[in-house]
Amino acid sequence: MMHAPEPIAAPASSVAVPSWVLPGDMLENCRFLARDDAPRAWGVTEVGLCLFESAACLEYPAAVWEELAALPLGYHLHLPLDLDHQPDPTGVCLQLMDRARPLRPWACVVHPFEEPARLRDLVAAWSAAGWPTAALLLENIPAVRLESVVSLAYELGMGLCLDLGHLLLTGEQPDAAALARCRMLHLSCPEQRGRGHRHLPLDRLDQLDRLDRLDQLDRLDRLDRLDRLDRLGRLDPAGTRLARALLDGAPQARRMVEVFDWDGVVSSIRWLQAAEARKAG
Repeated sequence: MMHAPEPIAAPASSVAVPSWVLPGDMLENCRFLARDDAPRAWGVTEVGLCLFESAACLEYPAAVWEELAALPLGYHLHLPLDLDHQPDPTGVCLQLMDRARPLRPWACVVHPFEEPARLRDLVAAWSAAGWPTAALLLENIPAVRLESVVSLAYELGMGLCLDLGHLLLTGEQPDAAALARCRMLHLSCPEQRGRGHRHLPLDRLDQLDRLDRLDQLDRLDRLDRLDRLDRLGRLDPAGTRLARALLDGAPQARRMVEVFDWDGVVSSIRWLQAAEARKAG
């Protein structure tokens, strides 16, 4: 049986990061992330295994899973992104869970299916296999309205994974019901609001905010330069505000810095630490 989810009121210094932060395969990255001299010193205690491609991940030999299990790390899984294109997506997920069993993952993240019936089939099979449906976390994505994602999670007894970058791309705001159901936060800054899905470090939120404010100012007519500069400091920093709303509104959720390079992970952790310090002060 899947390891029962822990009460995940993780300390602020404890974060999860992806299994791809340096060039190399999943195992090489996890070996790096298990080191005491850098990653763990930054509070990295958990890795989200990026099982993005079904066929490639099903080919990992047993020795890979066994070595991962021996590392001093906690784990959760991000199930494949190509499930909609698999003839048997439920079978793929159950096979991956069986192979990852030695890792005792506490949760699995999954994207909504194009056909909701396929998600219902997965949840039914998941439950029949003895795994808690609350540990299957449905992530918001730009292609599906947040309201629909939250509704499905409640209907099927799933948890939620709220992705900050996706929310900024769509301009959606999670309500109290979404925050209460959230068990994981994916934290990154999107490359450009309304376009693309590149995951940038959290400290880029401040730059995103400045660009957003400048864009708003460009739409204001008949303002002289001094008035523009005055207004620049007053307009709302949307990205930073939403990030703090997620962190404050879902303190029970695991914080996953979903940035795919180590330097970006470190700068994001610094941003989180500074946010906590401002809150405490």
